[in-house]
Amino acid sequence: MIRKFYILLSVLHVPPAAATDSEVWNASTLTCVSAPRGMSARIPCKYTYPLRLADKTRTAIWINGQQRKLQPVAFHSKDKGQVSSSFQHRTGLAGDLKDNDCSLIINNVTEADEGYYYFRIEFGSQNDYSFFPATKLLVSDHTETPSIFPFELDAGKPVNISCTFNLKCNASTPSFTWVSSTNASSSAPTRVIRQRGTRTFTSVLTLTPTLKDHGQKLSCRVTYPSASSERSVTMIVQSPTSVQSALIIPLATAAAVVFLIVASAVICLIIKARWRRDRPAECTSRPASGEAAGPVTWRKRQTQEKVPKCPETTPKVNEYQDMNIYANCQPAESSIYGNI
Repeated sequence: MIRKFYILLSVLHVPPAAATDSEVWNASTLTCVSAPRGMSARIPCKYTYPLRLADKTRTAIWINGQQRKLQPVAFHSKDKGQVSSSFQHRTGLAGDLKDNDCSLIINNVTEADEGYYYFRIEFGSQNDYSFFPATKLLVSDHTETPSIFPFELDAGKPVNISCTFNLKCNASTPSFTWVSSTNASSSAPTRVIRQRGTRTFTSVLTLTPTLKDHGQKLSCRVTYPSASSERSVTMIVQSPTSVQSALIIPLATAAAVVFLIVASAVICLIIKARWRRDRPAECTSRPASGEAAGPVTWRKRQTQEKVPKCPETTPKVNEYQDMNIYANCQPAESSIYGNI
C-alpha cells in the first residue's frame, strides 16, 4: 500500500523549473515617463527570468505599442534591420541585460516619439516573454526647473527652504540633491501632491543662516529617469538690526506723507479764510434816473444799507451834449416858497 502511494506521488510530481516558470517572468517598469523635446528619454526597466535560462543567449526588443500585434520596433539588440526607420541610430540600452537591466534610451526625442513602449525578451524560439503593462512616453516643450523658496533669510533664525518640482505624468519619485556651503540637512521623505495629472514633489532643507552665508549660492538639483534639472539662488541674509530698519523706514515714510497732506490742507484753509476776509466789498450803482422808483421792501433796504455805494462822479458836459443840463435846476417844490 505504501509503495503504491509513493508511485502515485511520483506520477503527480511536477518539475520545479516548470512549476515556477510562470512566476519568475517579471519586469519592473513605470507607467509613464516624461522627457523634454530634443533631449534623451530613459525608460527604466528591470526584469527577471527562469534560472534554467541563465546560460542561454538572449535578445532584447523594445516595441512601440501596447498590444501584442505588429507594431514598430524601437530597439533590437541583434538585428538592427528590424528597427523602424524613425528610431534608427537613436535607441539603445542603458545597462547590461546580464545584470537584469533592460532600460531603454531614446535620443533626441520629438513629439512623434510619444506613445507606449513595452519590453520583450527572447531566449530562443520557445522561450520568450513580453512584459506588460506598457510605459507611456510624454514629450514636453521644455525642461521643468525646480523652484526654491524662500531665499531671503534672517541671521540666526532657523528656516525651512522648499525645493518644488512638477512632473506631468505618474513617474517615479525623483531624487533631490542640495548643494550649499552652509551647515544644513535635508528633511525626510519627499512630499508628493497629485493634482489634475500633475505630480508636485517637494524637498525641504532646514538651516540656520549666518551673516557669512550672505551672497552664497544655494542649489537644488532634481534627477529623474529621463533628465535632470537644477535651480540656483543667491541667499540674502539680513541681520536683526537691518530687519528692524527695513520695517521702520517704510513706517516713517508713510507718516511723513500723511503729515505733508494734513499740513497742506491746513495751509490752504488759512489762506482761503484770509482771502475772504481781505477781499474788497462789491459796489452797487444807484438806479438810473429813467428807472421807475418802486417800493423798497425791508429786505431790499437791508441789502442797500450793508453794501456800500460807489462814489458819484460828475459827468463831463462835452460827453453829454444832448442831455438837458437844466433839467435838474428847476426849483423843487418846497414849503418855503408857498407864501411868495
